[in-house]
Amino acid sequence: MTTTGSEGRAGSSPMTRASRWVLAVAIAGSALAVGTVHTITLCIVTAVLAVAAVMAWWGAEPMKARSAATLLLFTGIGLTAYTALQCVPMPIGWLAVIAPHNADVWSRALSPLHEPGPSWAPISLDPTATRVEVLKGVAYLLAFVTALRVARKREGVRFLSAAIVVTAIALALAALLHPAFGAKKLFGLYEPSAGILDRHIAPLINPNNLAGYINVAICLSLAALLAPEPSVPRPIAGAAVVVLGAVQVWVGSRGGVIAMVFGAITVIGIARITRARHSGTVPGLALAAGAMFAVGTALFVLSGSDEVSNELLDTDVSKLHLLGTMFRSVPAMPFLGCGRGSFESVFPAFRIEPGYVTYTHPENFAAQWVVEWGLPIGIVGLIAVAFALRPNVVLARSTTAGGAWAAIAAMTVQNMGDLGSEVPGLVLPCVICAAIVVAGTPGNKSRKLVDRWAGRPRAIALCVATTVPIAILLAVGVVGRELNDDQNTLHQMALVERTSAIEMRTAARAAMKRHPSEPYLPFAAALRAARDRDEDPIPWLGGVIERSREYGPAHLLLARVVSARSPSQARLEYRLAMEQAPNLVASIMAEAPRMVTGYFGALELLPSGKENGAVSELLAQAVDDRLPATRFRLDAEVMERLPAATGPAWRMARDAVQDIEADGGAPWCDGSAREGCVHDALDKSIKLERMAPDKCAGHMLHARARAAEGDAAGGVAELGKAVDDVVDRPWCLEQLVALARQHGNEPRAEAALEKIVTIGCGDEVTCAEHLRWVGQQYEAMGKPHRALTLFRRAFQQVPDDNLLAHMAELAASGGLHAEAAADYEQLAHRHPEDDQWRHQAAVQHDAAMQQAIKL
Repeated sequence: MTTTGSEGRAGSSPMTRASRWVLAVAIAGSALAVGTVHTITLCIVTAVLAVAAVMAWWGAEPMKARSAATLLLFTGIGLTAYTALQCVPMPIGWLAVIAPHNADVWSRALSPLHEPGPSWAPISLDPTATRVEVLKGVAYLLAFVTALRVARKREGVRFLSAAIVVTAIALALAALLHPAFGAKKLFGLYEPSAGILDRHIAPLINPNNLAGYINVAICLSLAALLAPEPSVPRPIAGAAVVVLGAVQVWVGSRGGVIAMVFGAITVIGIARITRARHSGTVPGLALAAGAMFAVGTALFVLSGSDEVSNELLDTDVSKLHLLGTMFRSVPAMPFLGCGRGSFESVFPAFRIEPGYVTYTHPENFAAQWVVEWGLPIGIVGLIAVAFALRPNVVLARSTTAGGAWAAIAAMTVQNMGDLGSEVPGLVLPCVICAAIVVAGTPGNKSRKLVDRWAGRPRAIALCVATTVPIAILLAVGVVGRELNDDQNTLHQMALVERTSAIEMRTAARAAMKRHPSEPYLPFAAALRAARDRDEDPIPWLGGVIERSREYGPAHLLLARVVSARSPSQARLEYRLAMEQAPNLVASIMAEAPRMVTGYFGALELLPSGKENGAVSELLAQAVDDRLPATRFRLDAEVMERLPAATGPAWRMARDAVQDIEADGGAPWCDGSAREGCVHDALDKSIKLERMAPDKCAGHMLHARARAAEGDAAGGVAELGKAVDDVVDRPWCLEQLVALARQHGNEPRAEAALEKIVTIGCGDEVTCAEHLRWVGQQYEAMGKPHRALTLFRRAFQQVPDDNLLAHMAELAASGGLHAEAAADYEQLAHRHPEDDQWRHQAAVQHDAAMQQAIKL
């Protein structure tokens, strides 16, 4: 049993007390500084933690450590040391023996440049990222040994718990106040990257990470509330639980809410076990009332925000698919892993799902350990941590450690699907909680020699003072050379700056040596080469495809490069691009159809899978006028596979109706064949009408078929009746006008025109377009004055010089010389450099004067 009573009452030196505050500053600062995700910030936080560790151990009295603390410490040291080992270069031949896949990647690192890879290479496939991970490991070790010293006393546990809870409240307030004031920058200084919702502007920008920190604080506060002898007044602890619980729901993290419930249940379970060992009790009624208030507050927050409800009820489970992709990489690097921190650049080589979504982590901390450290190290590390933090360990301590253990359990549950274990600002409070759980002394039992490390405090302080500067220097050396930095640099050189081929090759070579498995680096070089056409982009694109199974943009660029000399290859690349990046379908179909010269060429463009139907429709539209026979065969195939597709049905019905119309009838519908063509047109238009009864197309074609059959009045009447029941009413009215005029029904045409004038429109541009079209119809019908009135209304909605000139011309031809002069004067005012408008205005003024004299 851990003895904490006498230690809890013992005094401590001023330096030890000061170390607590330095540690608290590091805890709070690491979270508030965007979670310490930036390397420079990590260096500063690590330096502060080193100061705290030296202050806590230098000159302190020797102490005994529990076996669980020793196991955690040496597990952390071992994992950090192995991470450092992953950065050490070795002959490529040695690497090929112990890690064949890693050696293969390094050997092809410079293949786009037709150069051999480095002769010496490390295990890590992103050594710059791995060096940063070494510094993270050192920071966590520093926090652990410092907190271990502080948490051996009860007041130290209370201090550390309070530091975490106060930091969480500060994070929660910042998360609430930034969107409340419409802030676009964090603390008015840091601007998050694109894609971050304004609602999530907070020190921990990722809502899942913020939720994780809040859960740690909730567990600590709830444990204080339920403790038989609470370290803080129960109302204060209860208020902290309620406030943090409400903010947790507002944050909108599904994993965070689940972990909060799990953590609360765990705290209550530990409290019940503890109460069985003590005489103290917790007022049940007060606890129930507090729980009901917390639930009510959470439900109020949830019901009052659509954004919160949408985020919490989101059913996206793409993170689970990511695990399947991750496990495909394990057989390639089973023993030594890909290198700590290398997942982001290694992931594309094993991704087979369409689209291009970049994951920096596999969203599961256990999976990440296995992938980056390898199966043996990852599994042993997980087992060691789990054994050191087993439930018996926390039950041997005072009741204050129960909340810390529950916080770790909640964080573990959440990190199975919402990875936050790569954010130092979130990991540090978990490390502190682990120290709280395993701190204390082992009692009077004899201990193993390995547990006596804590009896040499000065040696520990000296070790900290010597190793931390080395770790910081290693990390500082990669600042500006991390993966994101190199991606941004090459992006700028490829798409923004005018960079020469030599400059790009130099920059790309250096970047690929640092991140040999990242596909975007050669892709950026390929973009620049294709843009400037001063070198062949194909070797660069080959490097991209080597590094990534799915990279649609690379195939799109390759299609553009080879289109002139190999249309068939271009069609293949376009198809692969659409299969691998469905979001590119629309832009690809704006250019790919020019590669099609016939039906079989069109088939080469059609992707497999669910995108086939959409591409077939776009392709049919694109080749409709140029290759009608090809389009007909495409529509027939689509209709066979997708009988409910309206696009092919529309075109088939349109063709059948055009075949029987007098002004464009087909020769194969002459004579005795006409009756069959008429029936075909009627059947296909009725089918389209039934497929989309709320659209005008089917009704319009059926009306045209009836008119071509000889029943023009019936067709016009049918379309006029359908106008009021379709969603595309303005277009339907235009079709009614055209059909009525074609068959001499001017009154019906004018009635439809007036409906278009009075129909509602969404914006001024649409209204002006309607008015101009109706005016053009009246002008064609020989009613220029009515047309002029409508043109003027359209001009008031959206001024247009061409329309104003046409209005002036129309007014002049209709004898309205004064109006024409006013229009020309307005044009002259708008274009003083053009003398023709002043001349025309003068002419119309003279004509108006002559007209007045005659009157």
